[in-house]
Amino acid sequence: MSVINSVFDSVFQPFVDRPPLLCLAVFAALSGLLLLINYRFVSNQRAIRQVKNLVQAHLLEVRLFQDQLGVVWHAYGKLLRATFAYLGWSLMPLAVAALPITIVLAQLDLRFGARPLLPGESTLLVVHVDDAAAVDRVALQLPDGVVQTAPLVRIPAERRVVARIQSQLPGRAEILVGDGVTQASKEIVTATGLERVSAERLRRGWFERLLEPGEGALPVSGDIASIAVQYPGRSLSLGPVSLNWLVAYFVLTLISAFALKPLLGAEF
Repeated sequence: MSVINSVFDSVFQPFVDRPPLLCLAVFAALSGLLLLINYRFVSNQRAIRQVKNLVQAHLLEVRLFQDQLGVVWHAYGKLLRATFAYLGWSLMPLAVAALPITIVLAQLDLRFGARPLLPGESTLLVVHVDDAAAVDRVALQLPDGVVQTAPLVRIPAERRVVARIQSQLPGRAEILVGDGVTQASKEIVTATGLERVSAERLRRGWFERLLEPGEGALPVSGDIASIAVQYPGRSLSLGPVSLNWLVAYFVLTLISAFALKPLLGAEF
């Protein structure tokens, strides 16, 4: 994951100070292009083209014979079979693209799901532990430029410790969290641009860390189960409209795929 993070950090570097929606549009266009290439060379293009023609023919049949109930129901049955056939021919390219898409979405979420803290902005640091008794042993070591603005709140019933902190200097810093046995770090990012931020560092399995790839896994030893920084959400604005980044990404990817489709001659 650290290698993947470094690669995407380099790719995103030219866009750090650019409008987020512009950066998202560029990555959506690249995603649409790669999906078309995947369909073009992995799927059975002839079969997909034939089954799409069948779907259109059955839809036309329903419209032409809408007054004949028997013909319409028969056409609906053929339409359903053609739809399942289309889904079947699409399984292979979707399976090939599943892992790369998951990695790309996780990396995009690190940039568009939340924004870094601004200098002087306060937030909460939340530490979860496995054993309720470990709540009283949790201690923090804050780096230069990060200060604690309120006493630690220890909640044994929820196995949770909450700290209110303020980041005063731009950049990346490491907060050290100890439980009396082991010590783990949590990155905190203070910036104004499109920087990668990891909201939570986990000790769980590989799939959870695939979806939260910003930092490595927490140490197995000790009681610290997770450390989270509550970053503000990042909103994408298109005029007066506020967009969720994931919705905007999928819409822009589909638009790009349809726009580039004639150039590659790919069916999907």
